[in-house]
Amino acid sequence: MTARGPARPQDPETLFKDAQEAFGEGLYQEAADRLQRLADRHGGFGKDVEVRGLLGQSLLRLGRFAEAIAPLRGYLEAQTKLGTEAQHTRLTLARAYIGAGKYTEALLSCREALDARRPPGGQPAVGTEALMLQGKAQLGLHKTDRAELAAASAHREWNKLPDSEKSARGSLAGELAWTDLEIQIRKCEAEDPSKSAKKVAEDVVLAAMDRWGGCLAEAALAFRAALATDDADWTHEAGVSLVQGYRHFGQACANPPPKPGKKPTPDEGLRYREELSAELRRRCGKRVDEVRGTLESWRKGETEGHRTRIDEVLTGLKDGYATAD
Repeated sequence: MTARGPARPQDPETLFKDAQEAFGEGLYQEAADRLQRLADRHGGFGKDVEVRGLLGQSLLRLGRFAEAIAPLRGYLEAQTKLGTEAQHTRLTLARAYIGAGKYTEALLSCREALDARRPPGGQPAVGTEALMLQGKAQLGLHKTDRAELAAASAHREWNKLPDSEKSARGSLAGELAWTDLEIQIRKCEAEDPSKSAKKVAEDVVLAAMDRWGGCLAEAALAFRAALATDDADWTHEAGVSLVQGYRHFGQACANPPPKPGKKPTPDEGLRYREELSAELRRRCGKRVDEVRGTLESWRKGETEGHRTRIDEVLTGLKDGYATAD
């Protein structure tokens, strides 16, 4: 039995057709099972290259990134021409590498996709996706500045697309907006005073946390830009990222670094942290209240779907930063 009824005879052609149908219906586990059976038992039936490519895409959609790499690479290695489908597979392979934490390999795959564009420098949709994935890979390597440059280049490629193609690629627009948001949040977290190699004075801590809060307010603007893409999946991810950014902010506000200078007595250290924590909670709470007010003002003029996403963030800010209450 399958998710779509009784199993058909298990000849290679039938298996492959069933796998294609399952993939088209979003039944990726069923597709992967059938494709794996084809690869294991019928490797020479004539469509083994197509089997590898579809198996890799099925595994990617199941979140089995490391497993998706080998069939996707096998598909590419079997190609004699680097056509549109091969370019798409290179980008799919880059996504698998990113999901598996192989960021350097992802950068190489993106570079190959960019170099294979025909004419050279053309195909802005390929350029947009490849450069955006470069940005995500650079984030994985903790190279925020390079990620920001790649995302800016992706936006330039996106702007070359005609409006009709932009409308058809809403998911790509949403993912690019999410990438922008993630880059902004990483820039914000660079202000974390606890990451300093040296102990920092109270005024330095307060100034750094103020900058962090202001930076996150800009991240909220990036969240609104993600909303404007109307892609449900990526706007949800953008909301999750924004809440997580504020959660890290709240944790830092509640746990300031120790007092600088000579080692204080336990009582002195405790009193210092309590006093600094109280001041930070007041300031950080004000920052959170400000962004909540901004989100609530946006909510009034938004569609029902956008209001749902904004409400998710408002709930997350309340739950993720209790000291703002």
